[in-house]
Amino acid sequence: LRNVMYTMPVAFRLQPLNKGRYTVKPQSGIIAPLGTLTVEIVYHLPPGSFLPDSFPFTDDSFLLHSVVVPGAAIKDSTSSSDTIPNDWFTTRRK
Repeated sequence: LRNVMYTMPVAFRLQPLNKGRYTVKPQSGIIAPLGTLTVEIVYHLPPGSFLPDSFPFTDDSFLLHSVVVPGAAIKDSTSSSDTIPNDWFTTRRK
């Protein structure tokens, strides 16, 4: 993932829609301005089954939430943590 903002960090949360089939690490984190972060997505093949003919392509989906977090504390240039508060990604009405 890449943050294209010049001055503000961005928080993200990445979730597979089929949680039993995939593991995502890290699932959430904060990316510094102009920073990048490598995300590992692991496919769990059910026991006794074979890779689909379409492999490595799939129709499975992932949900990516992102929000600008001005003033967020960043430990290093590409901070990652699974402890991002869920309320950062909820819509607030004014």
